[in-house]
Amino acid sequence: MKESSPLVYNWGAFWLIATNLIMGYIVTFYTNEFAKIRVYII
Repeated sequence: MKESSPLVYNWGAFWLIATNLIMGYIVTFYTNEFAKIRVYII
């Protein structure tokens, strides 16, 4: 099982980076949309 641990670690790191990128994009998108809504309200 030790032979496959580096591969599992690489997949874990890949999904961690991918999730961070997706979350960052979603947060940025919603922040921009929220800023537009605030401008409309003001």
